[in-house]
Amino acid sequence: MALAKAAKNIPFAFYSTDYVFDGAAGPYTETDPTHALSVYGQAKLDGENAILDAHPNALVLRTTGVYGPDPQGKNFLYTLRRVINAGNTMRVPVDQLATPVHVEDLAAASIALVQGGHTGIFHLAGPEFLSRYDFSLQACDILDLPIAQVQPLTTTELNQKAARPLLGGLRIDKLKATLPHITMRSPKTGIQDWKNATA
Repeated sequence: MALAKAAKNIPFAFYSTDYVFDGAAGPYTETDPTHALSVYGQAKLDGENAILDAHPNALVLRTTGVYGPDPQGKNFLYTLRRVINAGNTMRVPVDQLATPVHVEDLAAASIALVQGGHTGIFHLAGPEFLSRYDFSLQACDILDLPIAQVQPLTTTELNQKAARPLLGGLRIDKLKATLPHITMRSPKTGIQDWKNATA
């Protein structure tokens, strides 16, 4: 919030998440009611509100399931390939759905919104609503990884400590209406591009 106050007269962007929603009826629009299930989601939601209060012309950019080239190799694709190539099983939720976005599309849309002087809340996400398991199957097919080493489990079976929105994800109708030239690539294209970039 202090940064937002200090930047009142210059563009300011804050990244948030679909975890500000409860996952009962996603994917969500910018105007859908928020209801965070976890401390992380609530912290992001509190951040959104504080930023917009401190800097009414700020950008709040909600995103989800970011994948693609990463110097630190920390996103889902790197983990999937690393675990399976090590001969281990990747445990993946079948009931957590979202709209994964390629990091380069996220960056391009963010820059275009800032440069265009746009303000308020925007959703930046991919065009397909699918489960983490289905995303994994697409990745295995493209990366030539054995699908048998991906184990589908429910969120309850995974026993994850923090609550996750099950039907999460974000709609990007507002983004497409604002920036009709922006293209958000499908998981199939995005995974292939990541494979080419990390070969």
